[in-house]
Amino acid sequence: MEPLLHSFERAAFDAGGPLCSEEHCPDMLYRLLQCATKNEDLTFGRRLQCLIICYGLESSSNFANSLIRLFAVCRRSPEVHQVFCRLPEKNVYAWSALMIAYIKLGQCGKAISLHCQMQAACVEPDGHTFVALLKACANISAWTQGRLIHAQVTEMGLEADLFIGNTLVDLYAKAGSMEDSLQVFAGFQCRDITTWNAVISGFFHCGMFTLWAS
Repeated sequence: MEPLLHSFERAAFDAGGPLCSEEHCPDMLYRLLQCATKNEDLTFGRRLQCLIICYGLESSSNFANSLIRLFAVCRRSPEVHQVFCRLPEKNVYAWSALMIAYIKLGQCGKAISLHCQMQAACVEPDGHTFVALLKACANISAWTQGRLIHAQVTEMGLEADLFIGNTLVDLYAKAGSMEDSLQVFAGFQCRDITTWNAVISGFFHCGMFTLWAS
């Protein structure tokens, strides 16, 4: 990766170098950014960020969201916030990426608070947003907030979403409310291994595995 990054840096700062309007430049930068995130390579990622800014790509939602993920896995909370704030238009993907980043950073309360800010900005949450919010609620035992989010999920007709459903099963199980967990579970038309694991873990968590096994 290093030789390729170096060639981009040389081109970026060379007045006669290629512009990023060339066909493969954004795609290659994006791939390099994904590699930096996978390897949790903060130094490499920061060099890429400089190139992204130099080439005028910092307002791209795809690049911004990838930078948010990079700084989250590298435990750099200030940079996560800065990248988000610099986005001229913050769509649902950007809000969701920020929520997920705060959860990775162990700042679940901050992730949940973004829900109100998102609504104030008139951005409608999607399935990924709700999964992130519900996981944050489960992580810090914010059961009342979790129920309110569940009500919004129902209002928007998203209860059939398997990923949201699995997260709800897990949320209620961790809250010790197996009745609610099983109600969500029973409403599934199809279930995957995550669904079954969530409900079985819930019975263990609540000390009710004998009831489940019977």
